[in-house]
Amino acid sequence: MCIRDRYMGRMERQKSVVLPKVYPTEKEQRIFDLLKEFVEVKKLGTTVRVAGGWVRDKLLGLDCDDLDFALDNMMGEEFITKAREFLTVEKNLEIHGFGVIKTNAEKSKHLQTATLQLFGQKVDFVNLRSETYEDNSRIPKIEIGTPEEDAYRRDLTINALFYNIMTDSVEDFTKKGIEDLHAGVCRTPLEPLATFTDDSLRVLRVFRFASRYDFDIVPEIPESLKNEEVRKALKLKVSRERIGIESHKALSHKNSYLYLEHVFGNGLESIVFEIPPTAKVLAENPILQREVFQRGFENATFINRSDQLISNYLQEVTKMLSDSERIFYLYLSAVLRPFLPYTHETKKKKEEDLISFILKESLKFTHKESGNVLLICQSSAKFDEILQMHSKDWLLPLGYLIKETGFFWELALVTALVNKIVETKSEAHIATYSELYKYIYSNGLQETFSLKLMLDGEEAKRIFDLPKGGPLIKTIMNRMFEWQLMNPEKTKAALLEEITADKSKFLS
Repeated sequence: MCIRDRYMGRMERQKSVVLPKVYPTEKEQRIFDLLKEFVEVKKLGTTVRVAGGWVRDKLLGLDCDDLDFALDNMMGEEFITKAREFLTVEKNLEIHGFGVIKTNAEKSKHLQTATLQLFGQKVDFVNLRSETYEDNSRIPKIEIGTPEEDAYRRDLTINALFYNIMTDSVEDFTKKGIEDLHAGVCRTPLEPLATFTDDSLRVLRVFRFASRYDFDIVPEIPESLKNEEVRKALKLKVSRERIGIESHKALSHKNSYLYLEHVFGNGLESIVFEIPPTAKVLAENPILQREVFQRGFENATFINRSDQLISNYLQEVTKMLSDSERIFYLYLSAVLRPFLPYTHETKKKKEEDLISFILKESLKFTHKESGNVLLICQSSAKFDEILQMHSKDWLLPLGYLIKETGFFWELALVTALVNKIVETKSEAHIATYSELYKYIYSNGLQETFSLKLMLDGEEAKRIFDLPKGGPLIKTIMNRMFEWQLMNPEKTKAALLEEITADKSKFLS
């Protein structure tokens, strides 16, 4: 069954539990009461509303510290300038973090966020907005709008809810937001084609929120994604940075697989994980490219359905990485592992690995993150090579590999196993990789990346009578590393005794 058939055949999930009203924390209520008093004392006539994600999460009984206020009759900068005087002079409060962030000011004077801190809580203020878009950009022309206009410009009905602090009430101007929360559904406020034509990044935001909350996506959305103009806009009008930001947030969540399922299920994998024309083998062979993407998604699918099996391989890595990091690296490595044999040509006409290009250029992830994913993929291939050896020869290659891979080694082993299963269409490999995993732990190799050598470089130079370092020192240190792996119970005195007996063993 192909990716899209599996995607369209998914079963509906349980409906969400939605609270009857919003329950602010004590600190949030203090902020609301203070702002309400300010508006009333100064007779501003402003209706102050909390917008978007905070309202959604509060109704779902979740914590949220993003307080974004929407104002109906003035800009955020004007509001907080007046509020600062009131709060500092009349209420004798210390105000920190006062500032205004103007985004693309040349496009619209109404696109700005004013910010300050109240009781240690960062809060943002913007005016209610209406948006229109130019043909060649996702940067909107902004005007001050009504609550209805502001709600309908948003990506999803569940993100278009307001909490009116003046009346202590939730406002649903799309008439669908609360209903969709109850149903566990992602729906655009306008027809999907209109929403995505205005700003095609919203496609990925829909996927991110649907995966985060494990919500279903209404059928009209996948149908609209068949429109070539939407796909073209996502590819050409949305910056790679913005695609990377949305993907990074989604892939760092426990439901990251669902994001991948939405991306691959709607045939957008080649846009999100863009392959450059300089990767000629794949760029000039779309059938092969689809096959490689398909294998990557099958890798992720196997991980998702084999959670208990995978967790057995991750006993230590969970102590060294946060859950979000582990999930991020595991799924990315699984998806990109089939791309390991492929390269792209740089501007200097050199061949470089394709995985790094996808991560650093197509997704704009950091060099550190890109390097870690590449390391996991490369190390997974080396685990495969070690398994071709007789088990009696495993010790030193495994020691070096785990030393090189660091605390990512278990992720690399999982990636190797999953990739092999998908590549060969056989789960018989589980036993072989399990044997390798047990061997690592039974021989105490699991933390060789932090193994402290019994002699440091200066001691080695003195004992081997080397006035300088150079290549010989590296050779000596490697031989000591090997000696310690093979003699885990022996002491530094035993090592010195062996060196005294035959230095040549440590010099070649």
